[in-house]
Amino acid sequence: MIDPRTGLEIIEETPDLQDKTPADNIPPVDRGDVTNLDEDKLRSYIYSAFMNCITDKQDYGWLSKKEYNIKAYYGIKNEAMKHYPHENASAFPVPLTPTLLDTAWANVQSGLFSNPNAPLMGEGVGTEDIRPQSILLKYLNWQMVKECGLEQESDKNVFRAFLHGDGIFKIIFDLKTNKVKVRSIDIENFYVPIDATGVQKEDTDIIIHIIPLSYYDVQLRKAMKIYRKPEEILPGVNLVMRNSDQIRRQVDDISGISMDTKINRDNYYIAEIDLSYIPPDAYRPMDLKVWMSPNGGTIQRIRKVDPALKRPYSVVHCYPYTDRFYSMGIPEKIQNE
Repeated sequence: MIDPRTGLEIIEETPDLQDKTPADNIPPVDRGDVTNLDEDKLRSYIYSAFMNCITDKQDYGWLSKKEYNIKAYYGIKNEAMKHYPHENASAFPVPLTPTLLDTAWANVQSGLFSNPNAPLMGEGVGTEDIRPQSILLKYLNWQMVKECGLEQESDKNVFRAFLHGDGIFKIIFDLKTNKVKVRSIDIENFYVPIDATGVQKEDTDIIIHIIPLSYYDVQLRKAMKIYRKPEEILPGVNLVMRNSDQIRRQVDDISGISMDTKINRDNYYIAEIDLSYIPPDAYRPMDLKVWMSPNGGTIQRIRKVDPALKRPYSVVHCYPYTDRFYSMGIPEKIQNE
């Protein structure tokens, strides 16, 4: 049948779309996941290492030192000093800590980004690199500044390093934007053995990062079938979040805005674990990346990692100790003088 106005052929029957492949193919559930391990023993090993990391930090006052750092930087008055030498005394703290910390913070950040549009520097290693060197360097700088948001995250990381002693960078792939991002992560959500010398495979056997997810994040991962049982990703992470909770409540008191209700209502958590693991029936370690629900202990995914790849973390220290991972920040240094 021909349309007299357009001269186009009109098909009366509706085409059969049943056998057509949709444009948004759902990825298969098993995309190279490791499925031949005894997951009960792997879960037991991870939980044992996790609890050891938490205990080693809590037993010797790590949390109280971090709370002091926050109070000292934000100038919180000592309640006892309001009654000495007389009632209703000012108790105003001398702002030595924020002055020194802000000075160090501003100087280091300005040194790192003396040219905000070109923080990266590099040169070729051979004659064939001379021509593309300039173009590649401009592209990498544009990518780090515009796509990865390096300057903002570096500013945050320098501040955290001076305040708490350690700044942790992580490279992630953002599912919302489909871009590689650089993120500065909270030290209270980052767990390694206290005697770790760094964050790479040769420095520590295991790294555990507790990642908060919104409801939207969970639904996105559910739709993409990233995890085996996304319905078992539950709000909260059980008792292991005392560090994060207490530090957050300290900031709540200072800011006058409480995050407790939102976190208990809206925040879900997943533990991302990078580890070198030796199965009971093996004699060589395997480099694995494991995703687990900390509240419930459900292993959501296990991937084998290429031994040649680096872990997606880097760390900077303020006043490091020679035999342990966690370092001293400026507030603690001033307190000890």
